[in-house]
Amino acid sequence: MARLVFRGLLVSTLMLFVGACHHPDAAAPNSGGGQPRIARETSAKEEAPSAAESPQAPAVVRWVLLDQGANRLRLRADIRKLAAFGTDLTVQVQSPKGVRMVDGPSSWVVPADAQQGTYSRELAFQIDVPPSEPIRLVADAQGEGFGVHATDAFDVPGGTKSRSGEIPPGGALPQPTGPALRVGDTNFGNSVPGQ
Repeated sequence: MARLVFRGLLVSTLMLFVGACHHPDAAAPNSGGGQPRIARETSAKEEAPSAAESPQAPAVVRWVLLDQGANRLRLRADIRKLAAFGTDLTVQVQSPKGVRMVDGPSSWVVPADAQQGTYSRELAFQIDVPPSEPIRLVADAQGEGFGVHATDAFDVPGGTKSRSGEIPPGGALPQPTGPALRVGDTNFGNSVPGQ
């Protein structure tokens, strides 16, 4: 009796596995002609959207250098609203230590009902001490179920960083004096030892 129950349980389990593994689109006849329908194989290349179809950020911010003197800097903050969203876009300027804003607002709002386009403000800064951090432009908006965050950084000339990636005076790069780094057949050259 136990063998019969076990055999029935085994057959039921196998039926469940066979039913679960069966793909209904592979053998089901289509409505038009009784031929089996075969699922179309697609590659990732076919499904990837083109650059024109890919999603864009709803807002983008950018610094534009207008004028630069010995201890002064004039920048334009460009805020591009690329999509309509139903909440205000709050824009803030974050100045590092050693940099003072002398003309223009440190924060403002692009209203929710503003049309898509570019909104600009000209700002002037006094550089008292070459800063170690950039001047940041940050835009934020938060609504129900979404948020927007855009940022740009302007590296002040003469600071420890510059926009072009130059190394400031006195800041030499470490020399690659460690053992050679090899991965497979590729030699990446000498490594820089940690300090």
